Amino acid sequence: MRWGTVMAAAVAAASAASALALAGTPLFLPAIAAGAVLTGLSLLVLFSRPDEAALFLIAQPAVFLSWSASPLLAAALESLATLAFLASTGVFRTRSGIVSSILLVLLPGCLALVVSGHRHVLVPLVLVLAVSGIAALVILGLASHLISSALGGLHEAPGHQ
Repeated sequence: MRWGTVMAAAVAAASAASALALAGTPLFLPAIAAGAVLTGLSLLVLFSRPDEAALFLIAQPAVFLSWSASPLLAAALESLATLAFLASTGVFRTRSGIVSSILLVLLPGCLALVVSGHRHVLVPLVLVLAVSGIAALVILGLASHLISSALGGLHEAPGHQ
């Protein structure tokens, strides 16, 4: 089985789920049209370049449209697209790849749980980005401190004084 086929099937499933979730809303017809276009594009990419990573990006508009129906559905569809993409790249061959895949799937789910009660997600999104930025700075600071202490202090590149 070619993994590109799995990714194309994930695009079609995300498109269909998004359209079904939006049945009875004004976004239903745009979701059907977008789903048909996205599925056609994924088949075109699949037949012309089966190992292309663009298939993952093709699934994103369907995930975006499904957010109007439910943030949890959007997280589930994003997880489906992520797992199909990771499977197509062969990440599941190692134990660390499996662990990182689980973490990548849990992240959208946790974010969806945080913002699921809010239709306007600006405040929760800003809070998540702020906390992520602070965590990244702390991790970078700790890494810099560990490298500095392992090298015995700050060192400059040779010839730059």
